[in-house]
Amino acid sequence: LIARRLLDGVQDRAEALAGARRAVRSVLAEVGLPGSRECEPPSAAVPALDAFEGWPDRRGEGRVVDSFWSAWDAFAAAPDYPTTVISAVRYGNDTDTTAAIAGGLAGIYWGIDGIPSTWHRGLRDRHIPQALADRLVETDDSEWDGTPWRTSWSRPLEVDFIDLSGTDLGASGGAVGMTFLPGKRYLGYYSGPHWRDLDSDATSLRQQGIDLLVLLVEDKELRRCQVTEIGTVLPAHGLDLLRFPIVDPELPDDGTAYRRLVADLVERTRSGARVAIACRGGLDRTGMTAGCLLREAGLPAAVAIERVHSARDHTLSLPHQMRYVADWPPRG
Repeated sequence: LIARRLLDGVQDRAEALAGARRAVRSVLAEVGLPGSRECEPPSAAVPALDAFEGWPDRRGEGRVVDSFWSAWDAFAAAPDYPTTVISAVRYGNDTDTTAAIAGGLAGIYWGIDGIPSTWHRGLRDRHIPQALADRLVETDDSEWDGTPWRTSWSRPLEVDFIDLSGTDLGASGGAVGMTFLPGKRYLGYYSGPHWRDLDSDATSLRQQGIDLLVLLVEDKELRRCQVTEIGTVLPAHGLDLLRFPIVDPELPDDGTAYRRLVADLVERTRSGARVAIACRGGLDRTGMTAGCLLREAGLPAAVAIERVHSARDHTLSLPHQMRYVADWPPRG
């Protein structure tokens, strides 16, 4: 009942508890304790609730009989999710029960973004609850077209690698691929509904041998897609992150800086780096940058554009970005 009120958006934690008390008292007064032929009659159920609410040995020590109140005290006075769980554990004794209750309430109240990303990565057998959470998300249809949400469990992040033949970029084992924003939780017009896990997507990138992710999105897109911690999560998985924000779906504001970026990527790939380029959907800005990289490596415009199109569907489709690739290098 408390959880229901928190899910409904009640911010006053004391009121969430008081409302739950009122609701359960009303039910017990009317029907008693349901679910068993041996259940107590209403006359016994209400005093049992009175005894629970007025528990005389409530000391916040994490004992089994005191676990709910210990958990509630840890949650009610905490400023954030980590403080709640740490406080619950420090009570000692039955810490698994106490912290589970407190963490559940705090998770509803502050949401998944309230849990530190380091805790996600440090969770033992993390893939088990993550798969369960993703499967639960997939039972919900998106608001846009009714299709189910795509998660990291059902749709592992894939990198579409580009044919580098005719260049010297792959001679030392280097590779160039295209993908979309890892970990995004966003309903895209073209890319569809995604509710992904950043750590899982980072793991997928590493499994595909990626060393460097070139990210072309703006800060406001990271906030909108709920991946503001990407700058700390990717390095924790052994991935380098190189950012060059470009307004979607425009051309780079600074052609000179953009050419330096592309030249740097060519040299990294030539030296053996495996590079993935990404924007929010992995289509326009990503395709343009991949095409410019191939042009910088010496491929003719038509060949560079065809290689991008062949590697990833629906990329580099906007005329002004295709002209930018064809006219490479940029002026100024």
